[in-house]
Amino acid sequence: NYVDRWFNVTEDESGYGKVIESIRPEVERDYGTELDVTMIRRTKREVAPWMPEKQYPGVPLDPELPGSPVGVWIDMKGKQASAYQQMVDDAVADLESGQLMAAGLLAEMTRCKQMACAYGDVDHVLRQKPGTNYKEWVDKFRPMFPSNKWEWILEFLCERGITHKKSSWGEDKIIVASWQSPLLNLMRAEAESLGITSRIITGAVSGAERARAKQEFQSPKGPRLLFLNTIAGGVSLTLDNCDEMVILDQTWVPDDMEQLEDRIDRISRGEGRHPCTYWYLHSRGTIEA
Repeated sequence: NYVDRWFNVTEDESGYGKVIESIRPEVERDYGTELDVTMIRRTKREVAPWMPEKQYPGVPLDPELPGSPVGVWIDMKGKQASAYQQMVDDAVADLESGQLMAAGLLAEMTRCKQMACAYGDVDHVLRQKPGTNYKEWVDKFRPMFPSNKWEWILEFLCERGITHKKSSWGEDKIIVASWQSPLLNLMRAEAESLGITSRIITGAVSGAERARAKQEFQSPKGPRLLFLNTIAGGVSLTLDNCDEMVILDQTWVPDDMEQLEDRIDRISRGEGRHPCTYWYLHSRGTIEA
């Protein structure tokens, strides 16, 4: 019935079957509309079985629990750990620069995710608006050091020879990704102060700057380090000259992370390349663990 509805059908010359010919012109538009709701999805490995599997270094959070998340587990110290624990206990953290509040459970969880990456600052809000009540600062948080994850990244870069201007150009690229653009800006500024050349792509970067950052990072002789916002860089961006990605934090949406990983895990890498490696950093004893 399906064939008769859409196609020109004739009897086979043998008389024992039918020949399905072209679609009937008068129903071609309707046929296209019906197919609009149909999609065949194939994984990258089905299309390109020669691609190596992704690698996720680290250890399970609970080695005795099947399916326990695997990653790099880092302890927090000092005022970063204290501020985090205070936010967990009271939904309020007394920072050196002011008081950070969380209004509601989701806001508290978000604040915990932020402080699991770095200490914070709210004093810049007071400087901009003298006399502002701290209850109006709910969405104002600027990460600052110390950061347990930045300390880990510095050691990671050093192990790969990315330590100063001369060695921060060339092959063996590294991407550091986060959904927090202020955190990326902070780390990039610190990297530049240490003589480590880098590029950055966030939502605040113009289209021209984004294209230039991509082109320079993809170049074999370009900067070896790129800071990438999870959302801004999550789609329509090919960074296949990079083999390793360090992921500082995760969004609430798993698909965001899959899209992020796929920025370097591309069919365009070709055969014979190293597998893509993803370092997921987690602060031990926090919302991330």
